Amino acid sequence: MDALRLRSMRWVAVAAPTAFVALLAYAAYFRIPSLLSVEIAFALTIGATAVGAFLFSRAVFSQIGKREDTILHRSRELAALNRLIQVINSTLDLQTAFEAFVAEARELLPLDRASLGILDEAAQALRMLAASGLMAQQIGRGRLVPMKDNARVADAIARRQTNLVGDLEREQTSPMDARLAQEGIRAAMVVPIVAQAQVIGVLNLGARRANAYTAEHVALAEQLAAQFATAVVNARLYDQEQERARQLATLNEVSSRLMAILQVDELLQAVVTSVCQGFGFYRTSIGLLDGDAVLVKACACEDCDPCPEVGGRIALSDLTEIPTRRPMPTSELALPLRSDSQVIGVMTVRRKDETTFDANEAATLQSLANQVSVALEKAQLHEQVLRESITDGLTGLYNHRYLDTFIQKELAACARYRHGLALLMLDIDHFKQYNDAHGHPAGDAVLQQVGRILLKNVRGADLVARYGGEEFTVVLPETELEGALAAAEKIRAAVEAFPFPLGRLTASLGVATCASGITDTDLIERADRALYAAKNAGRNRVKADQEV
Repeated sequence: MDALRLRSMRWVAVAAPTAFVALLAYAAYFRIPSLLSVEIAFALTIGATAVGAFLFSRAVFSQIGKREDTILHRSRELAALNRLIQVINSTLDLQTAFEAFVAEARELLPLDRASLGILDEAAQALRMLAASGLMAQQIGRGRLVPMKDNARVADAIARRQTNLVGDLEREQTSPMDARLAQEGIRAAMVVPIVAQAQVIGVLNLGARRANAYTAEHVALAEQLAAQFATAVVNARLYDQEQERARQLATLNEVSSRLMAILQVDELLQAVVTSVCQGFGFYRTSIGLLDGDAVLVKACACEDCDPCPEVGGRIALSDLTEIPTRRPMPTSELALPLRSDSQVIGVMTVRRKDETTFDANEAATLQSLANQVSVALEKAQLHEQVLRESITDGLTGLYNHRYLDTFIQKELAACARYRHGLALLMLDIDHFKQYNDAHGHPAGDAVLQQVGRILLKNVRGADLVARYGGEEFTVVLPETELEGALAAAEKIRAAVEAFPFPLGRLTASLGVATCASGITDTDLIERADRALYAAKNAGRNRVKADQEV
């Protein structure tokens, strides 16, 4: 029965008895002679009956009206729930679903503030996803609100029941209550969002008027929250699948790139850069075990260039554990790099926010770390083979083969850019007698030590090579004669001052510099002539080819 029909019937039921009673009163007042006593009595009886019918009909229609209001209110609630369900089924965006919830909730219950938080059990906090009304600006998306700051949220989650407070000015149990009261919120309701018998989040509702929420409001809010739980579950599943797909795509991309890189430093930098960009991390670094420490070899981060961690050493107290500089926060994950079940390094990834790493993410990243370990072994093996092909097996210095290539490259640069180039040739004085007297092992130890002395006394851009026997060569790029003579004298003095176990040793050095049209063979021959001039002059001295 619609509202218009009910109102029409109500007016008829009231108007008819009223008109009849008025007629009787008129007749009695004017003493109409045509009416007999019996007729008057009958009319009064009919009037009384009409009055009774009137009173009865009014009571009936009052109940019908109340029932009508209840039906209309329930219809509004069902319509709101239906609209909310339609929004939930049509979107995977929690912000859109939340805005729909707020719009519907405001039509049905007092609402000046609302927020949605998802439970982060590992962090014992709520991760805020959306807010409306008061404090909307203060609650940023992704912000963590610890449980200890909101006792009502913790209570609602623990009991899985709505927590209702009538007046926050009188009933404050946590810092959050005080902040809400300062914002003008008097009544508050925390409604748990439950999915599959687990609390996954909460809706926080607030009103400016004290005791604004009734039991009916609580029941309605719980119905709305039950519908909203579907939106939260669907959005989380969608986000997880999207993130999983993105991570797997990044994993495949990085893995395919790794196999093509054969230089360790280039490999590690490519890994940290790709992981940072592909997974959206704030910082990624890789360190390799180096004795009793971890040496940070590569790093990529969102707001630093270059990354300050590269080249740093992290001391270890126990090499059997994954090395970390400090206790890791929940937003940081350390992944071991292993070779034959031995930890050879660690890859560390960090998020800018406090989002925890779940088991699926950890498994994906560990799979990537395993791929990095394989690629690292391959690159290290390649570098080892390459190093062995261009270095001397005894001293570890570059060999004659690589020396020729390096000199040719530097001579080309010398001719093009017109800068200096010098070459030093060193020979250990009386080395044959030393070798005959003390044996070849002692002689080999001397050669190794002289190699270390040379490396210690040259620049990083200089090249040190073992030329053959007891002869060594040092190439000094961008160096003129004066600088080359100073470098040679520094090396000579270092050899003479070194306390060799079986007695004092000295060295003679020849110096040659780049000239127009000179070849690598010419440069070496000129340095060699200067060396023999130093030996013929008494040894333990430096000679330049200009002096020959």
